[in-house]
Amino acid sequence: MNRILLLITYLFSTSLLLAQVDHSDFRQGNEDFNNGKYGEAEINYRRGLDKNKKSIEGYINLGNALYHQNKFEDAIAQFEKANALMDESDARKQEIGKQIANTYTRQGNEYYKTGNMADAVACYQEGLKRDSTSYESYYNLGNALSRQDSLQSAVKQYEKATNLIKNSGLSEDELNKNLSSIYHNKGNALFGQQQLNEALESYKQALIHNPKSDESRYNYIRTKELLKQNQNQQQQNQQQQNQQQQNQQQNQQQEKQESGMDREKAEQILQALEQDEKDLREKSQLPLGGEKQIEKNW
Repeated sequence: MNRILLLITYLFSTSLLLAQVDHSDFRQGNEDFNNGKYGEAEINYRRGLDKNKKSIEGYINLGNALYHQNKFEDAIAQFEKANALMDESDARKQEIGKQIANTYTRQGNEYYKTGNMADAVACYQEGLKRDSTSYESYYNLGNALSRQDSLQSAVKQYEKATNLIKNSGLSEDELNKNLSSIYHNKGNALFGQQQLNEALESYKQALIHNPKSDESRYNYIRTKELLKQNQNQQQQNQQQQNQQQQNQQQNQQQEKQESGMDREKAEQILQALEQDEKDLREKSQLPLGGEKQIEKNW
C-alpha cells in the first residue's frame, strides 16, 4: 500500500478567548501565550485558576496552552472543566465540543506518527463522538484502520469524509487536494480487498482532483493492467473449461459406443456358446454304433 498522507490540521487559533477577570495571573498568561511561551502561560493560568476555580475562560486558555505543548489528555481535561461550568444555553458549548474533538484528533495524529494504530483509532472515534462533522477525523480514522488491515471499515470512513468535505467551505485548491488524498487512500483500501473495479474508479477520481499525482497515476495504471490480466485469465479458464466439457462429452460418447460394441460382441459370443452347447447336446443323443467284432486270426 502506498504512503498514506495525513491531514493534520491545526484547529486552534493562536488568539485566545480574552479572560474577563481582572487578575494579573490570567493577563500574564495571555501575554506569554501570545508570545509563544506556552509553558510559562500554563504556569500563570494555573495560578489564576487556583484563585478563581470557576473561571471558564481560564480553563479554556489553559487547555489551549497545554494543547500547543502536545499535552493532549490534560488539555481535554481542562476543556471538560470549562464545559461543565457552562449553562446549557451557553453558545460556547458547541465550540468547546469541537475543541475537545480537535484535541482528540491531534492526539490521534501523534499516535499515528509513532505507529500506535490502536490508540489512534480510539482517539479519532472519541473525537467523532464530540463532533461528527469533522471530515479530518473520518479521513484519519480511515487511514489508521487501513494500517490495521480493517479495509472494509476504512472505506466507510473515507466515504463519510468525502461527503462532509464537499460542504466544508474549503477553497477549490484545498478541496481538490484533500479529495485527491481521500480518493487515493480509498482506492488503496479497495485494492487491498481485490475490489479492482471500485479501486480503479477511486484512483480515477483522485486524478480528476489532482492530475499531477504520480502515485494515483501509477496505481490507476497498475490496477487497469491487473484487471486486463484477470480478464484474460478468466477467458483462458473459460476456454479450458469449455474444452474439458467437450472432451468429457466426447469420452462419454466413445464409452457409450464402446459399451454398445462390447454388448454386441458379448451377445455374439453368447449365441455361439449356446449353439455349441446345442450341437454338443444333439450329438450326445445319437445311438451308439454296433460292437465291432474282433476277427480272430486263428
